[in-house]
Amino acid sequence: WMLDLIIEYKVKLKELKEYRETLERKPVETKAAWTQLKHEKSEHEIVGDAISSLEYAIEWMVTSRKPGAKRDIDRRSVHQRTVYMDPDKLERLQHNVVEHTEISEVEHNRLDDALSVLTEREREVYVMCKAEMLSMEQAGRYLGVCKGTVQKTVGRAEAKVNNQINTSLFSFVG
Repeated sequence: WMLDLIIEYKVKLKELKEYRETLERKPVETKAAWTQLKHEKSEHEIVGDAISSLEYAIEWMVTSRKPGAKRDIDRRSVHQRTVYMDPDKLERLQHNVVEHTEISEVEHNRLDDALSVLTEREREVYVMCKAEMLSMEQAGRYLGVCKGTVQKTVGRAEAKVNNQINTSLFSFVG
């Protein structure tokens, strides 16, 4: 029964991928064609979401576990995930921030205090996304993790920073 369902999902997945290709090949020559293309772009997004959902469901049924969930043995070690950043790049980043926005000694202490509650990994990801202005996808590619991991890490870091700002004595100074 499950095998039949998997086969049916794979057939539908193939049909959707073929349909998406037909949406991408249409030329734009007139304003009417452009209007039609804009309508088909939203249709393209809907088809893309359906394809993504089917791939997710198929992987779940084939592996009998949630897609993306890794067992301990599947996880990479800390040493494999460690990414060393160029100290010169970090130094330039610090100078760029100081040059563009002048902050007082008190604000600098507040910033150091707020970031002090983060783990080394959280700080690294938080700085990439908030200070270096990398997208979460770019940071994930750089670190060798998925975008969702970066989102969770940044969310956790923001919660810690906000809590530290709200409860720290530095927030009452100034």
